[in-house]
Amino acid sequence: MAQMDWANVLDFKTAAKNVRGEFFGDWYHDPWEWPEIDFLLASPKRLGNHIDSTHKQSPALIDVPKENWGARPAVVLPIEDRLTYQALVDAVSVDLIGGLHESAYGWRLKPDHPQKGDYSHNDLQWKQYRSHLGDASRNFEAGLRTDLVSCFASIPLDRLQTSLEDTLKKNHIQTALLAFVERMYKTSGRTGLPQRSLASAVIANMYMKSLDDVLEHHASTVPHLTIFGKAARRPRRSWTRWMDDVWLFGDEAGDMRRAQIELQQAASDIGMHINAAKTDVFEGDEVSEHALACRFHGDRSPTVCRN
Repeated sequence: MAQMDWANVLDFKTAAKNVRGEFFGDWYHDPWEWPEIDFLLASPKRLGNHIDSTHKQSPALIDVPKENWGARPAVVLPIEDRLTYQALVDAVSVDLIGGLHESAYGWRLKPDHPQKGDYSHNDLQWKQYRSHLGDASRNFEAGLRTDLVSCFASIPLDRLQTSLEDTLKKNHIQTALLAFVERMYKTSGRTGLPQRSLASAVIANMYMKSLDDVLEHHASTVPHLTIFGKAARRPRRSWTRWMDDVWLFGDEAGDMRRAQIELQQAASDIGMHINAAKTDVFEGDEVSEHALACRFHGDRSPTVCRN
């Protein structure tokens, strides 16, 4: 294919805005707040050349302390990678997640008018998720809670590549994005998509569509759902997902167990696994009690993705 004029194809300014929105929950807090961003925006051709270059700086490897004396292997991307990765994903974001179900919250385009690179603020998404979770838990007698094991790190490269190829048109953007993802998977000592990245979260939301399909199949309409105390404009469904955290509600515990089995199979089909240690079916008063604990004492932040 002919050489691409990336400065006229990608919106680097919007990508920079989206990248700056990640800094609050970043692995590394630059005390100078990444002044390189403004320098690169003043020379967008440099960013285009970076996409085409075969000589790129490797990400910095860090080990982030976890609970129970563990460590989370992570990376800090070079700022050129971070900007171009985000710009590439922004450009195809409508194709990736424009049709994402409204019950899936966080790291998504605005549901009513999805436009490329224009994401709903995660603080708003978190409030809507909590409201949806609260109303659903109060209206059903059974609930299933589960999540995926090491979400970003466990997505297999071959299946992700196939999913991206099936979802995106074959063009320069698809080729560059596939090349970037493949290079990240070749980082020594690390697996999967880079974490703490809006671009990675968008791709992960696309990749987990088959789980959303299973949840939607087992869901029903939530009666009298409200958003911030006001009646919802349209009916919502009895499931929610905040990246890899999943809730499904229904009338019978047996129905939740059947849904769990199908979710396990759907996860296996995309090379991932349900976390058995964090999978539970609740009944009666336990449903709203555990959902309430998740809403107000969960370990998920509205601004970062922890995997």
